[in-house]
Amino acid sequence: MKKIGCNVMKRFFCLDADQKLNSMEYSKKRILIVDDDQDLRLILRDLLEFQGYICEEVENGEDALQLLHFHDFDLIITDYEMPQMNGILLLKKLAENPNYAEIPVIMMTGLYSEEFGDKARQAGAYAVLEKPYSRKNMLSLINQALNSYSCTCPNCY
Repeated sequence: MKKIGCNVMKRFFCLDADQKLNSMEYSKKRILIVDDDQDLRLILRDLLEFQGYICEEVENGEDALQLLHFHDFDLIITDYEMPQMNGILLLKKLAENPNYAEIPVIMMTGLYSEEFGDKARQAGAYAVLEKPYSRKNMLSLINQALNSYSCTCPNCY
């Protein structure tokens, strides 16, 4: 695994005051990151944990579905192109299960087109974000998605 230098991480986390989320307000929100690129998972996880979120990460859609059996999540952020199960198929599997169908999903892709965006939203994506994405756009979408969803399970607050 490539090491990420301190200067890169400092630039990644140096957000303007208006870009920072109130970490106390979101400290209990759980986010599942699904991406086959370990470096991208690590960078996204570090950003989100810095903001006060609790994160888990897996490398493909099948592992995501397995993890969902054991943990509740408020949001899923998934890549489109992954081995074993791509992001669209993951969205369809989530929609088939009433326990997961209401969890908002942000899909990331390096292959964005209007047609793809429509296809992903029809499959259940809350939003589609083109890679490379900005921290500001990612955090804004996360905030919007989390405000659109309230888990009603007894373990959530």
